[in-house]
Order: sequence, then structure tokens, then C-alpha cells
Amino acid sequence: MRSMRMVLASVYIILIILILLTHCSDRSNTVEPAESVEPAESVEPVGPSELADSSEVRRIEEIGGTGDLKITLLWNFHSDIDLHVQEPDGYEISYKNKTSPSGGKLDTDNTSGGRGSAENIYWEAPPTGQYKIWLEYYASSQTSPIGGTCEVYVKRKGRPTLKYTVELTTVKQKKNIATIDI
Repeated sequence: MRSMRMVLASVYIILIILILLTHCSDRSNTVEPAESVEPAESVEPVGPSELADSSEVRRIEEIGGTGDLKITLLWNFHSDIDLHVQEPDGYEISYKNKTSPSGGKLDTDNTSGGRGSAENIYWEAPPTGQYKIWLEYYASSQTSPIGGTCEVYVKRKGRPTLKYTVELTTVKQKKNIATIDI
């Protein structure tokens, strides 16, 4: 009987260790929020991207400027959604800082939302390093239900255009999209 208790206790200890290890490894796969993003209810990364089709690529090419790196946000509901990008040196481009010393520019900034809403940030010649991309649900229209689907497109020179789809449901919600390397 005593040996049976020892075996059961060992099994329980092993199960607890496995559960803890699983939780630790799940956290290591998330994209950390950019330094300027304060923790929110959900700052989990959006997840895998998909390749944008040719009609989507043509559509984003018509929005704002373009260069070797172009990040475009699209949405069709009446709310102010803000696109943020942190450059490798830590500088953040958003509605607060529309141009960066490295040549990044926010040249399309929609604040009312609605059909065909867009924001666009681009670099003609981006510095090498990591870029952190996230969205903030800044404000909702009084006449529209809260939230909806947003699409973020990342176009890099010499690579297929990536598309990330995310639901925003709460004003002040922040959602990490991706961390990319140039």
C-alpha cells in the first residue's frame, strides 16, 4: 500500500511539472508587445499570416506611398483604428509621430472609419532589424456597433505580401499583429 502511494505521488508530481512546462513553452511563442504598448486584455499575436491575393495587393498599392517596406491597415466599420509600428531603433510611428528620422512615414490616417478606411506606413529604404506592428482601437462611432474585422498587409521588397486578419471588439483594445525582420 505504501509503495502504491509513492507511485501515485510521483505520477502527480510529474503531471504538475509537465503542466508547468507546457505553460512556460506557450508563453515563449508569443510576440511581446512593443515597449510603448501597455499591457491590455489581449495582446496576443494575431497568429499566422496568409498570402495576399493579387487583387488585394493591387488595392493596397493604391493607398498612400510605397517603398521597400509598406504596412497597410484596412477596415470597413465606423471607428478610429490606429496602426502603430516600432522601428528597430525603438522609434514608434503612429498618429502621434507621423515621420521618423529613418524615413518612415504615416501618410494615410483615417480617423472616422467606414467603408474603405485605411492607414498606411511605409519606408522607401527601411533600416535593417525588427519591426513590431500592432493596432489600437482608439474610438468608436456613436452611430455604429462597436468593433469589426481589420486586415493588415505587410509588403516587403522581394517577398510575397502577407495578410493578417484580426477582430477588434473593445475600445482601447491593443492587438499585436506581427514582428518582422528586414
